[in-house]
Amino acid sequence: MLNTKSRGSIMEFHIATLAAILLILPALEGARILALMNMASSSHTYFSRTLSRALARRGHQVLEISPDVDPEPTPNRTSILMKGIYEAIAKRFARYEDFAVLNSLHHVNSFSLWCEIVCTEELQSEGAQELLGLSSSERFDAIITDTSLNECFYGFISKFGSPPVIGISSHGILPWTSTFMGTPENPSYMPHYLLPYSNHMNFIERLHNFMLVNYVNFIYEYYVIYNQETIARRYFKEELESYWNLERNFSLFLANIVFGLDYPRPLSPNVIPVGGMHIKKEYKPLPKDLKDILDEAKDGFILFSLGTNFQFERLQKEKISAFVDAFAALSQLIILKCAINDFEGITLPPNVVVCEWLPQNDVLAHPNIKAFLTHCGRLSVMEAIYRAVPIVAMPLAMDQHANMRLVLERGVAVHLDYKSLTKDTVLSAMREILSNHRGSIMDSRLAILVAILCILPALEGARILVLMNLPSPSHTFFSRTLSRALARRGHQVLEISTEVDNQPTPNWTSIHMEGIYEAIEEGFKVVYEDYASIPVHHQMHGLSEGCQILCRVELQSKGGQELLRLSSSERFDAIITDTSLNECFYGFISKFGSPPVIGISSHGILPWTSTFMGTPENPSYMPHYLLPYSDRMNFIERLHNFIIVNYVNFVYEYDIVAKQEAVAKEYFKEELQPYWNLERNFSLFLANTVFGLDYPRPISSNVIAVGGMHLTGISDYLPKDLKDILDEAKDGFIFFSLGTKLKFGRLQKDKTSAIFEAFAALPLRILLKCSTDDLAGIPIPPNVIVRDWFPQNGVLAHPNIRIFVTHCGRLSMMEGIHWKVPIVGIPLVLDHYANMRLLLNRGVGVQLDYNSLTKEGILSAMREILSNDIYRENMERLSAVFRDQADSALDRAVFWTEYVIRHKGAPHLRPASTELYWYQYLLLDVILFLLVLVILSILIIYYAFSALYRFAKRAMKHKKID
Repeated sequence: MLNTKSRGSIMEFHIATLAAILLILPALEGARILALMNMASSSHTYFSRTLSRALARRGHQVLEISPDVDPEPTPNRTSILMKGIYEAIAKRFARYEDFAVLNSLHHVNSFSLWCEIVCTEELQSEGAQELLGLSSSERFDAIITDTSLNECFYGFISKFGSPPVIGISSHGILPWTSTFMGTPENPSYMPHYLLPYSNHMNFIERLHNFMLVNYVNFIYEYYVIYNQETIARRYFKEELESYWNLERNFSLFLANIVFGLDYPRPLSPNVIPVGGMHIKKEYKPLPKDLKDILDEAKDGFILFSLGTNFQFERLQKEKISAFVDAFAALSQLIILKCAINDFEGITLPPNVVVCEWLPQNDVLAHPNIKAFLTHCGRLSVMEAIYRAVPIVAMPLAMDQHANMRLVLERGVAVHLDYKSLTKDTVLSAMREILSNHRGSIMDSRLAILVAILCILPALEGARILVLMNLPSPSHTFFSRTLSRALARRGHQVLEISTEVDNQPTPNWTSIHMEGIYEAIEEGFKVVYEDYASIPVHHQMHGLSEGCQILCRVELQSKGGQELLRLSSSERFDAIITDTSLNECFYGFISKFGSPPVIGISSHGILPWTSTFMGTPENPSYMPHYLLPYSDRMNFIERLHNFIIVNYVNFVYEYDIVAKQEAVAKEYFKEELQPYWNLERNFSLFLANTVFGLDYPRPISSNVIAVGGMHLTGISDYLPKDLKDILDEAKDGFIFFSLGTKLKFGRLQKDKTSAIFEAFAALPLRILLKCSTDDLAGIPIPPNVIVRDWFPQNGVLAHPNIRIFVTHCGRLSMMEGIHWKVPIVGIPLVLDHYANMRLLLNRGVGVQLDYNSLTKEGILSAMREILSNDIYRENMERLSAVFRDQADSALDRAVFWTEYVIRHKGAPHLRPASTELYWYQYLLLDVILFLLVLVILSILIIYYAFSALYRFAKRAMKHKKID
């Protein structure tokens, strides 16, 4: 039995994640943080205060302003109270309970008015005036602010010099937050938080969703923000920046979402899921009187709470009567959170205990609880799931209907409609929960949610098949890091690859496909080194032909045949496969019963991977991996990028996959499923990407960034003779390596001559990775040391290294960054140019063009790096970002691999976008419908007025005749 590492409480885990991500916070000295918790809602404050308290406990000085009294003072944390806000709102605004009978449009309009009231009352409060009285020269290292419709407090961002800003909301991801954080908000499969729709909407629902999303965004941008900015200008005056600038410069957003509960969707790297952050694993002892009551409830008890904003006593009188009558008919004890126990003529039955306040999280943890009747506020839903308590859901307003839909779909709740509520409907809902065993144990599907929000369950050793059939030592090295780690954790790993296993590992078996590289040499018409002068579209066709040859050779090899001979009844708990153009081995997925499949690639996120994993691939700011563009392209670059993205996707789908599928059918025959089905059912993709190095882009919940997974942080061992040479290189040394596939000896002769001549002119030692046989007859300068192999990480970690000359393969680039070594790049093929552009943008390298390589050009690049300290300084900064992660990339990869196995493929991580036709995903059917509707309306109006005009004209004519 494997003991999965405990993650502790969800709060501790997410706070640790946050602390590692926030580079703005010093590592040792406490930072000054301003927390603007001005949302007039106790639940919002409670959620955000969890974070501010945790930061204070870590030694940061936190100043918080909110309308809620702080019941638990914390060292290093100062609270400013805005008094009387709730009373002022109650005088000027309709009761929250009345929202239960409003539609979504009225919700939006009413809360727009609510925002104005709250904004005005808060800014004129004593607490806000105290904060406004602080000097504008006061400086904070960060500002944390709630983004839930109280933007007038953004003026404090300007006032205090616009430090990094972190948004937070207990709601989840609000649509306007998506806009200014750059996270996609696609109405085709992302339901608006005011609508009770799932992520699998029919046409009418998508139409409604599309219209509401755009209506709300319009109201927010041109009404809510305008009004709040107008109010804010009365208090901040010239200090106030444009809200457009303020919002678009948020550094981070902490979202109260958990994939597994919430619908899967892509998130930008500046949006961090911290769902359930407020929930503590431990619970406090209950007050003795309450504990005695609950302990004595032998038939169990039901908790009824409408949260902090809604009050039971303010419901319509006939609804209160219906509840009371229903409660009287139940044998269970009812714990009712309510401010009063006198309901004007309504007598409470003896089984109802009224509490003005109770520790909800602790009550939900009591073993006698049978059900939780709730308004479906987000925090309450998460607490019930964490404690595995079935829910009777009675949503009233805002996101509560959407939250109800989430728990209904998981089979862990029953809906109680407030509008049609009667004694009978209450009893029916209660008895459904109390009598249905499926509900009482929260259904097997709820285990997914409990596992996410609680300590992870132990996982017995699994059987894992690893298909590493791409003939590339670097790809195998990257993926083998994971397979070995899984074997060390007790899983039985069977790997097939083109590389010999030189490091046997317990629980790990390797099948070697021999002779593959020799077959490539004979059958592949173009050598890798010649790709430097080949256009992108020719590269794709060359790869297509090469992959087809490779596919057949590998399946015919002894290793391929050995795996094919395994019985189809063999079962694996998961299959890990490289997704880099060797799809013919996907046949093994069908052969072994289609277990959960985990894709992996050392390249990063390939465009076809984005397609079948449901991750957005937007050519407007995501450069194709074969192009040397940044994420800020001009029109010509965007046009080129758009054409290449679609061209490559077309070639992949209708040429590469078609050819590989044809070959695979010869070997797998009737066992082979259509590739479309296989690819669209991948459970997870492990991407060799690191945000901070790679351009920020949204990734779906089933795509996990594990960039640098192969780096352990410990340098390779250096042989003594090599260590002595490097130690004696007092002026430093340069390391030159073209990776594992490219051969220095096969470069054009004029290029090798130029390189050697440049090396001879440098006063430094040069380490050159190259086969000595390839240099036969070529004079080698005395300062150049040539070896077939170097322990690259050990060499890069040596303190005397000055420059790393590389082809800009992804692993080499990451190793150079990890060890803080400035880079001279000579990109030759595929993603090398894109990787080089990343380095150039970060100011950590200089590019050499292979096609125009000369001695002078090489010397110029070397001297630029050697004479300019800015490259090393920039590299040190980039390395700090690269290394600063909440957990190691390898631990992350292992965790998510085991997660997929634990949850039988984790289908809850898969975005609904993968099941939509392209025109549905792009909402073309909805847009076309609205367009037709507009055109028809115009035509009807036109013909109606034309008919009226003709009628009037005839009438006038007849009048003249008369």
